[in-house]
Amino acid sequence: MHHVLTSTSESSLFAVTAAPYLVLDTELRIAAANPAYLRATGRAAGELAGELMFDAFPDNPADPRRDRRSEPDRVFHPRAAPRHGP
Repeated sequence: MHHVLTSTSESSLFAVTAAPYLVLDTELRIAAANPAYLRATGRAAGELAGELMFDAFPDNPADPRRDRRSEPDRVFHPRAAPRHGP
């Protein structure tokens, strides 16, 4: 794991914050999850570490917005901003 990810996931603040956080690597693999995240999702750290984010949390077929795999593409490969109006 990259030293920045290691220092983030091993920090006291990451461990004690009430906000749920995941640390992802550049391949979108879960490097770490803080205790708040594990409580919120009902998962164990051993279940998540090393898993691809979308494999660990697959789409819900009942959710009409379920194509979540395209969202990172919009972040990592932005296209021209949409034009509004004439």
